[in-house]
Amino acid sequence: MSQASLKPVKPGSDVQITYNDGIEYRGAVIGWSLEKKLIMLQCKSESRKVNAFDIVILKPELVRDYQVIEEGKDVRQVQINIEKLKNRINRNEQLRKDEISLSKCDEKVRTLFEHLRGIIPDGVRFEDERIILKNTVIEKPYTSENISFRGDISNEKLAKTEKDYVTKVLKKFYSDSNNKA
Repeated sequence: MSQASLKPVKPGSDVQITYNDGIEYRGAVIGWSLEKKLIMLQCKSESRKVNAFDIVILKPELVRDYQVIEEGKDVRQVQINIEKLKNRINRNEQLRKDEISLSKCDEKVRTLFEHLRGIIPDGVRFEDERIILKNTVIEKPYTSENISFRGDISNEKLAKTEKDYVTKVLKKFYSDSNNKA
């Protein structure tokens, strides 16, 4: 279908669009601009969560066919929190980097890392064969003797508290894993 034969559809309209490769999209039109060469739809979420939606951006030049199922009335604009989106992207990138780095380590290190991430969900990462928490670093061989504080050392109380906590977590982890073996 040529772009010339596409007619703009009013936001809020329910449409079904078929792409040239046969993939079909159905949802409410958020935006339809042939000048900017994009069609934005709010579709039901593929995650199947209730009250969750996916935003799909389509290229008009790849549309084979479209059908307006119901003409739009009032549009409820989707609010996208850019900051949340950036944080989620950064977190997913960090998780992927950690997975790649950890794939070169033995199973015990991967298990320890996942255990720490479960207890301390924010700020645990794996870099240069070190487990890095917010202000604490655990060096190889990842025991309580190899913990150092990397934050602002002027706050000695925080440094000692965090180091003591991580030491306790490591000792418990190794104690529990030795009892299982």
